[in-house]
Amino acid sequence: MGAEVLYTHDLEVKALLPSLISAIVGYTVYGTITGFEPIFGPHLRVGLASPLELPFYALLGLLCGAVGVLYAHVFYAVADVFRRLRLPPVLKPALGGVAVGLLGLVAPAALHTGYGWVQEAMDHGLLSVPLWLVLLLPFAKILATGLSIGSGGSGGVFGPGIVVGGLVGVALWRLVHGAVPHAPASPAPFVIVGMMALFGAIAHAPLAVMLMVAEMTGNLSLLASTMIAVAVATALVGDRTIYRSQLPDRSHAPLHRVRLAFPLLSPLQVRDAM
Repeated sequence: MGAEVLYTHDLEVKALLPSLISAIVGYTVYGTITGFEPIFGPHLRVGLASPLELPFYALLGLLCGAVGVLYAHVFYAVADVFRRLRLPPVLKPALGGVAVGLLGLVAPAALHTGYGWVQEAMDHGLLSVPLWLVLLLPFAKILATGLSIGSGGSGGVFGPGIVVGGLVGVALWRLVHGAVPHAPASPAPFVIVGMMALFGAIAHAPLAVMLMVAEMTGNLSLLASTMIAVAVATALVGDRTIYRSQLPDRSHAPLHRVRLAFPLLSPLQVRDAM
């Protein structure tokens, strides 16, 4: 993921081989100690049952792209509000924590990492949770992330982004399950693809997230569905990103500027530049 996340429209090619080697070594050491089971458990029987399911994944990509843009907008909007508050720095995370706690009284799934709720969504589709609350959960998680991290608390945007995508997937599944023909019978495909599509698009790291979530669920059979959802979500997101420090491409990076940018100036006439 590190090779993709540096740029919005490029890839740090030279980082791929060292990243693969270090990832393999790290995974081997970690798995030897804790086991090799995927973090969300194996979902080996989940896959594309029919080509008629593909339009649902295109719709899921559309929703994930829109919610991903909202995720980035709300996160930085909340962070900007806290930055402008005239309070001692130590009080800002405390205020954000109080707000998250109050939000958790309405939507408990917005608290903590949310991975447990994603696992529950894969297995049962949150059928015991009222539909209005399932539809509210992605937005509650977005707001909780902005309040906790944007206020100065410790954390990142990857884990919450993955959870928000999974919650968008289960929300769509709840809407179409039993009501629309050819919808997947299990919520797991929507949850898995939603995780990939939302964060892969808004972080501009679609390839890494596809592989990452496939490994986190032990399932590679959803790649065709995921490609459609990620492509639609990425097209909708455009140049917007959750990482403000991302550069457009390698030609804007100090390391590559001389090699990539200056040769492009050779066909440019001085009069055109002036």
